[in-house]
Order: sequence, then C-alpha cells, then structure tokens
Amino acid sequence: MDAYQVEINDQMVTIPKDKWTMVVGPVGSGKSKLFHRITSPSFKKEFFPQDKIILLDSHSFFPQDKIKKELLMNIEDQKTIETILKLFGISSISTLFHLEPSAGMNQVLNFLYAYIKHPTIWILDQAFSMIDPIHKKKLLSWFKKETKKNHLTVLYASSDPEDILQVDQVIVYKEKVLFTGSKRKFYEEEKLVHSLGLEYPFDVELYHQLKYYNVFDKPIYDQERMIDHLWK
Repeated sequence: MDAYQVEINDQMVTIPKDKWTMVVGPVGSGKSKLFHRITSPSFKKEFFPQDKIILLDSHSFFPQDKIKKELLMNIEDQKTIETILKLFGISSISTLFHLEPSAGMNQVLNFLYAYIKHPTIWILDQAFSMIDPIHKKKLLSWFKKETKKNHLTVLYASSDPEDILQVDQVIVYKEKVLFTGSKRKFYEEEKLVHSLGLEYPFDVELYHQLKYYNVFDKPIYDQERMIDHLWK
C-alpha cells in the first residue's frame, strides 16, 4: 500500500507514503492539536502500527549537551550529520561544543537528534520556525531528497507560505478537513484560501494576479517561466 488511510474527525484522509503533506489553516484552527492526536498511542496503534513516529514542534527541546554527545558518538549516521551541519557552515560535530546557543541552532540540534532515532513518520509542527529563511530552505531541500531515498513520510505545518513549494500534498484544516489534494490543485482553491485568510507562495499569488489580464493560456506557478512566457 502506497498511502495511509487515517480517520480525522470522522473523515477518512489519504496520506501518501514517502512524501510530504502540509497541513495549512488559520491560527487557532487546531493543527497542533491534530498533530498531537496523531502521535497518541491509540491513534498510532490503529493507523500506524508498524511505524516509528516522532513529533517536533516549536516547543520541542531536548537537553543540548546530551544531543551533542550522542551526535559525536553516533558512528552510523556521522556522514549524514556532518552533511547537515555543513548546510549551516559548521565544519564538524565537535564544533558544536564551542557554539553560542541560539533558538535556530536549538531547532537544528532537535532535528539531528530526531534523525538519529530513525523515525519513519515525521510530524513537523513549526519545527524550523526559528531558523533563518536561507538555511531553512537548504535544510528542507536536503530533507525532501532524504525523504524519497529513505522512504520517510512527513506531515508538516508552517506559517511560511513559501514552504508549500516543498511539499507534495496539502490538507486545509479548520477543526475538520476542508480540502485535501496535490499542491497544484490547492493553487486552484482561491476562494477557500482567501476566505480563511491564508496566503499562497509569492509566485502562485503573482500568477493569480496576472491571469486576469489573459496573458497565460495555462497555469504557470514559477516566476522565471512567467517572465519567459511574457517576453516571447
């Protein structure tokens, strides 16, 4: 089976395996509550009996000294750990012991600590919210490739609409599921998105603004391709 079938508030929802599903909704819509429910023992037993699940949110905090020591002693994943650290300009694991703590680096360390536990399902709720946009984009891009290679499934929530570009499926949630589908189908749900006060990524919003001038014969959600089309 290439997808999980889970029940959310009496609705059956498909979550594709080995892919990223982003849950979007207005503030107070119940996304965090939903994620905590998904990671509960009873929910896991019913819908993910064979999987190891980990939840990282904006409040996650593992003892930093413990993480650094475990990373240093981890031989199996050392190459991958150092690859991730180099995305942030950190040359080696030992360098971590000399860095000043920061909210962003704490989230990176939490991610690394979760990684060496080898979960098959990742629940990420604002887990990278304190990492600066440039480095966050690098981490998401790397982890997206890792997801496919290692058959990982990710449920993701973020207040940054640009993160939608990284995912495969979108669920719109406000105390119940209002929409589920590919991100391209989500891009077509203008009325729903704007009625909830949500935002599209910049390139998608730009397309929606320009399409009223009848300059496109089909949807284009990439700024460079839009420019090429307009300058033909």
